[in-house]
Amino acid sequence: MTDNPDPNQPVAGADDSLQIAVLGHLLRNERGQTAAALDALAALLQAAIPERIKIARGGYIWNKVRPVDQLNINFDDSAIEIKRSKSGAPTAVVSKIVGGITLKSSKVSMEECIRAVVDRLTKMEAESAATRIALRKFAEGR
Repeated sequence: MTDNPDPNQPVAGADDSLQIAVLGHLLRNERGQTAAALDALAALLQAAIPERIKIARGGYIWNKVRPVDQLNINFDDSAIEIKRSKSGAPTAVVSKIVGGITLKSSKVSMEECIRAVVDRLTKMEAESAATRIALRKFAEGR
């Protein structure tokens, strides 16, 4: 008999520790390293929900390191767009979507943006084993 939970079933009693760990990790990266925060967020989302994101990278094709220039995250009822400005600081826009139509877009701080993404991921974590595993690995720094 195994203790592995069914990946198609939500986890009962999911706690906030994962949410706090992921948020703390991203906010630590954000302080003094805005480029690293955007790259870390892109890496997290690429591992957790690759079907819901689009990443545009800058730099030259032959460069080994190509930083994230734009990150689009699509949830069912909202979308988040994060762009790196010419100065290197990221800007975020959150849009509310109903029936495939964008009703409202507003510019938010990176901290608010990261909190919104982590809140959505935490809700998705309870529904998907693959998302839960990817978030735990990221929160542990692996």
